Amino acid sequence: MVVIMFTYSWKLTIYALLLISPSLFSNRIFMNFYRKYNEAYQTAKGEMIATAQETFANVRTVKAFAHEKGSINGFGKQNANVYHIGQIKSRVWGAFMFTYKVFQQAAFACILFIVGQYFITEHISIGSTMAYLLYMQKIVDNF
Repeated sequence: MVVIMFTYSWKLTIYALLLISPSLFSNRIFMNFYRKYNEAYQTAKGEMIATAQETFANVRTVKAFAHEKGSINGFGKQNANVYHIGQIKSRVWGAFMFTYKVFQQAAFACILFIVGQYFITEHISIGSTMAYLLYMQKIVDNF
């Protein structure tokens, strides 16, 4: 699509690529944070599941009944840890989506303004303007 956009106007395409680049950089930064918390979340869930399986496997053993309160407390702490990591993970995802949408819509608004000015001053056709904006919208939506 970028190649097709270059055929309409190389200047507008360079503007568009420059305006999309902050969104790409923010995606990379947020995905590093999200990946870190996602790994911690999966590890904590695995530990919690291991505790639950161990407790259920030993349910028939008399020794397990003697340690029932400890198993419940241990599982509760692990569950709270999973919940806490999940909260952080959801906050990171919310911040990512907010900044992503702000950058995305700001880029499209700037391009819309620049294309409008280009249409007025450079006398490109309305058909070329609409085609360019539709290609631009597809690129912005895919990022």
